[in-house]
This record gives sequence, C-alpha cells and structure tokens, in this order.
Amino acid sequence: MIGLAAGYTTTDVDLDATAGNLDVEGWSVSGPYGTYQTPAGLYVDGIVTLGWNDYEMTRRIDYRFTDRTGASRRVNQTALGETAGRWYAASVGLGYDWQRRAWTLGPLLRVSYTRVDIDGFTEAVVFNPGNTEVGQHLTIDGQDLESLTTAVGVQMAYALSTPLGVLLPQAQLEWEHEFENDSRTLVARYVGDPGATPLRLRTDAPDRDFFNLGVGLTATLPLRHFGLCALPDGP
Repeated sequence: MIGLAAGYTTTDVDLDATAGNLDVEGWSVSGPYGTYQTPAGLYVDGIVTLGWNDYEMTRRIDYRFTDRTGASRRVNQTALGETAGRWYAASVGLGYDWQRRAWTLGPLLRVSYTRVDIDGFTEAVVFNPGNTEVGQHLTIDGQDLESLTTAVGVQMAYALSTPLGVLLPQAQLEWEHEFENDSRTLVARYVGDPGATPLRLRTDAPDRDFFNLGVGLTATLPLRHFGLCALPDGP
C-alpha cells in the first residue's frame, strides 16, 4: 500500500502572567508513505514528511527603572515577532502481527528522524502607550534542531463483532529513546544596543527516555447504516 497525505495544524499558546503568546500555523505534505506486509505477518512501513510553519509571537515588556534624575519611570510595551520555518521528518517501522482468533498481537520497532529550521527575525514594538524609549525589543538568531529516536514496543487489537458492525479496540505501548536534540544555545541582541552584545540562553537538556501509551477504536460499518447499498454485480 502506497499513498500521499497533506496536513494543516494551528496552535495558540498563552504565556503565564500575561507575558505574551505564541501562534503557530503549519502545513505539511507526507509521501510517499507505505506498508508492505508478508503472508507470515511481518510488515515494514515508512513515511517521509516535509512541513512549513509560520510563527507569530507577542512579548510583554513591562518594568520600572530610575533615570539619571532619580525619577521612577515605567516601560510598558508589546513586541511582535514574526518568522517562518521548515521541518523534515522520516520514519521507518518494522513489526510482526500474530493473530489468534479475534486477537492480533505483536512487537514493533521504529526509527524516526526530524530536523527543524527556524529563520532569524527582529521584533517590532507594536504597543507603546507611554511613548517610552524603544530599544528593549530583540533581534533573535535563526535556530535549528535535530531529533533521532528509536521506539520499541508492543501493540494489540481485538476484533469484536456486533449487530452494528465490527469494532476494533486497539492499544499500543512504546519505550522511546532520544539520541539527538541536545541542549541548545539561543542567541539574541537588543535592537537598541550599538555594540550588538549577544545575549545567550542555554536550553534545558531533554529527557532521553520516555514511554508512549496509545489507545484507539476503529469501526467497520455496513453501507446500509448510511442509507447506501452496494452495486449489484453484472449488467
């Protein structure tokens, strides 16, 4: 079996204490993807995906400081950053389906690789009601990250025949290990800094091992439940 697929995602994240928000809009194309299964129950599957993301970030800049005259002043601004990125992913899986009456049970092994590239950008001040001095917004360098994981697990399903059709409850448990995706250094500079001094922020190292648990239900229903009927054979 071979196929193609397209996808669209949208994400809206609000930061704590009204510090800002992040909107992500993405498109992806997968293909070719496919599965090859032998009569003995062994199967191999694979998929390649190319995606594009648009990012829109707002960041609150709100603090007080004392100027040269000793007066207390407040900066209350909102900075907007817009950029784009691309990501590439590939995955290959190997498994075996052992069937016993209505049960299907078997081990699985999967190797997955993902790379994400995000363009650099410069924030713009879009909210500045006090007309305070501008310069706290940032220029942020481009970023890239790589992930290489393996997953070992087991999956099972049970075919349940009912008057409405065939129901197929499914469950899957995996142990996943991350080989890449190390801690990264994010680099930014204040737009108003004439020396363009770099600000460096080191991200936390990700967890290397974790478990995935998935459950699902597939239903196969006769056409008559939808008011349809199969075409008769022959003329």
